[in-house]
Amino acid sequence: MDKNYLERLLKKEMSRKEFMKFSALMFISIFGFAGVITELLTHAAEPEASQEAESGSLSGSAKIVTDTLASGGEAVQFGTYSSGGGATYFPATDPFNAPIVANPVIDPNNASYISQIAASSSTSGAGFYDNDEGLPVYYAKSTDPVVSCTPTNGKPTIQFHIPVGATPEQGGPDAHMIIIEPVGVNPTYPGDVVETEMYQTTTYTGGSTVPAAQAVQFNASTSNGSSVNDVHNTGSSCVSAGFSAFAGILMESEFIAGVIPHALACVASWDSSVVRYPAHNSDGTHSGGVPMGSRVQLDPSYDISGLPVAQQIIAKALQVYGMYVCDSTSPPMAFHAQVATTSNSAYSALMNNGLNEIPWSQMRVLSSWDGS
Repeated sequence: MDKNYLERLLKKEMSRKEFMKFSALMFISIFGFAGVITELLTHAAEPEASQEAESGSLSGSAKIVTDTLASGGEAVQFGTYSSGGGATYFPATDPFNAPIVANPVIDPNNASYISQIAASSSTSGAGFYDNDEGLPVYYAKSTDPVVSCTPTNGKPTIQFHIPVGATPEQGGPDAHMIIIEPVGVNPTYPGDVVETEMYQTTTYTGGSTVPAAQAVQFNASTSNGSSVNDVHNTGSSCVSAGFSAFAGILMESEFIAGVIPHALACVASWDSSVVRYPAHNSDGTHSGGVPMGSRVQLDPSYDISGLPVAQQIIAKALQVYGMYVCDSTSPPMAFHAQVATTSNSAYSALMNNGLNEIPWSQMRVLSSWDGS
């Protein structure tokens, strides 16, 4: 708009055509500015696609998604939480996949057990075996090499496909590794989804054999599999409890999806030598501690909405499915988690920050969780 045009406006010397032109320009400018302000306010108050910033509360299932306008670049999209039947491996009725009934039987020694759990967590914290000490999970194909493994603990020799370069857990002496073969791949059990787990193994660089101190296989099929008994019924696995080390792992994809459809596996310093189903064995030594294989649940009546969103995802799983004590360790308490396979920042942050916001004093040890 030039100077002469403004002067004619101020002196009211505009023609009718000029007046209409000016009015149109002003109308467009005012409503265009108002539209920008409205868009900004709308995104702040009601994020698109039912997303909430990471400080929001979990009202159902939470799906972490990319949102460049949210702080940190990520937001949480909510959906409907599904209780049971959503697990990818093992049957829906498996002890890890079956939800805890509405009124489970609480262990008569619960108060003592929970005081130990809460005291340990408040002193040493709680977190995950991840990254340097996580459980690496590899998915083998029929084109990968076929190998055999004869564990040094005297258990049966097993066969399986393994990707070249598969590397065990790093940063500690356990050196776990898990291999998953879909139906039609395992040479011994071609009709099943086969989970192979090894303890104290090495990186596979080629050849027909793989060394391991312990090696065992589970049928992980959703139709006829079992996380409790291995295919040879040895009652052993790569965790002290003897059930599948894979069944209770927090998988990165589950966390990103916002729903963990199974119980978690926990290693702790407060477990005893007493054994409880689904465990077969125990290396626990804590007198008066929680029995190995116990299912421990976060009280479902506890309001988790005040927790950080990432921890709400874990807390929700603990309310619906709980956790199983599977092995002994020195403090802190830790959950089995998959080694990160993507660059998802929310998963990495959870692994690094731990679970210290979860109210461990609100947990409860169950003596029966299936209505029996």
